[in-house]
Amino acid sequence: MKTIKYHVMKYLKFWGLMLSVLCHLGVSAQTGVNTKSPDPSSNLTVDPLRGGAPRGTLLSAMTSAQRLAIASPATGLLVYDLDLKCLMSNNGTPAAPVWSCIGSGSSATSTGVFIKHFHYALPNNIPKSTADFSARSGPVTANQTLLSNWLATNDAAQVAQLPMMDGIRLDIEFYDGTYYRSLIVNTNSTAVSLAGVTDMGISNKYQWSLPLSLPANNYFNIDSDQILGWSSQGVLERSEAVFRILGDNGALYKITFYGYNSTGNTSGKYHIHLILEKFDPQSGGVHN
Repeated sequence: MKTIKYHVMKYLKFWGLMLSVLCHLGVSAQTGVNTKSPDPSSNLTVDPLRGGAPRGTLLSAMTSAQRLAIASPATGLLVYDLDLKCLMSNNGTPAAPVWSCIGSGSSATSTGVFIKHFHYALPNNIPKSTADFSARSGPVTANQTLLSNWLATNDAAQVAQLPMMDGIRLDIEFYDGTYYRSLIVNTNSTAVSLAGVTDMGISNKYQWSLPLSLPANNYFNIDSDQILGWSSQGVLERSEAVFRILGDNGALYKITFYGYNSTGNTSGKYHIHLILEKFDPQSGGVHN
């Protein structure tokens, strides 16, 4: 009899505790992690300082392919895209997701156009590469003075902002004090096959085809005369390329480089704009 009574009491205490918890959850407007004072405007507050050193909140990090493979993603679902290097949210519906990058420097539209834009004003005393490197393409070497390497030494926070999608990164090589070469770099661990064309549009328009294969850690100079000037007379220099990565889902990529001198003389800042756009294919039907 005592044993039965004991178990009944334990049973009642357990469900009494569960009822108390459920009631608390039902009336509480906020939940705090590592804090007893969640912000009244939020339903979840995470204390970044509890336990010593400051800490961030890590959301799901995945490749673009993994993100696109999520079945019926909820509206407002958040993930970090490792390929696009941005936090993304689904601004569409579970049946018709529309993924968009959150924050400056990256954006995505409802038609599947992804844009990464990098602008930097460079000093006029950057050293040139220690060799000519006039080849249209080749392996990235330590002798090249690349924008990525210069930023790593002089403004490291900007290195991660260089446009990159699907392992294709934009970079420039400093040819001498007033010229640079516009490059695309394959950062993938394997070669990629490209199909496309480039052109340069300052005084004449030239076109040449991209290589069918771009090995890992290799670059391709997209400007036909292999250099772009800083345009000391105030004229914009431009080169661009449009291509596909063969074997993918049919996405189209567009690269645009702009260079100019902000004051129209050699004492001014040298500005560069690196723009990388990706146009995802639309499936089925007829589209305008």
